[in-house]
Amino acid sequence: MLNPDIWIGLLSNAAWLLALFIIYDMGHRFLSKEGRWSPFLDGILIAGICMAVMLLPYYVVPGLFYDSRSILISVTGLFFGPVPTTIVMGVAGIFRAILGGSGVYTGISAIISSGLIGLAWHYWVKRGKRNITWRNLYLMGLLVHMFLIIEMQLLPEVQRVTTREAMVFPLLVIYPAFTVVLGLLLRQQQEKKQFIADMKASEEKYRSLMENVSDVVWRTDMNLKTTYVSPSIEKLVGEPYEVHFRRTF
Repeated sequence: MLNPDIWIGLLSNAAWLLALFIIYDMGHRFLSKEGRWSPFLDGILIAGICMAVMLLPYYVVPGLFYDSRSILISVTGLFFGPVPTTIVMGVAGIFRAILGGSGVYTGISAIISSGLIGLAWHYWVKRGKRNITWRNLYLMGLLVHMFLIIEMQLLPEVQRVTTREAMVFPLLVIYPAFTVVLGLLLRQQQEKKQFIADMKASEEKYRSLMENVSDVVWRTDMNLKTTYVSPSIEKLVGEPYEVHFRRTF
């Protein structure tokens, strides 16, 4: 239970997941545009992160290993919905099958259960218009990894008992906590995206109002240089409104 190699291995892999997510978040701001293809792009990018964390796992024995894919897939389900989650589950399942070993059935079943629990949480939050809190994230993480422990029954009998005795406590301590951390980071990302979208919508609404009002709206900076003038100036003075941007008072 207190084998330090297990704790260090699981913590290192979870920390690697968080580092990859930070890189994803930075790139996502520049590459991702909202549109019909954005869920597919999110799914592909997150699937890449998932494969990366699966390449640096904690090995119990050759062919049987644990990594933080269960955290990533469940949180993807919660925040991104069915399309990205299905892509990630499919890619991760195929990749786990390719890696093979005695833990392949346990690994694939963990991918499926993590994604389904994350999606169930997604619809529970969405339909109930609930806030995503650290408590909700922790409960989801706990449930995901309780299923992971149940799925150890799929291991060969010679590995089942020793694996459960060694892994249960570290999994239930480390991974729900990292589910909370990753979930809060994603919540912050989505709140920023929503704030930017709201600001753009407000700006467009203000601009539309100014461009269609009959009165002239004129704005200058502290040096009395024109920064905005509404198109209605053309009807008043007979000059294109663009020429007024070159004028100061």
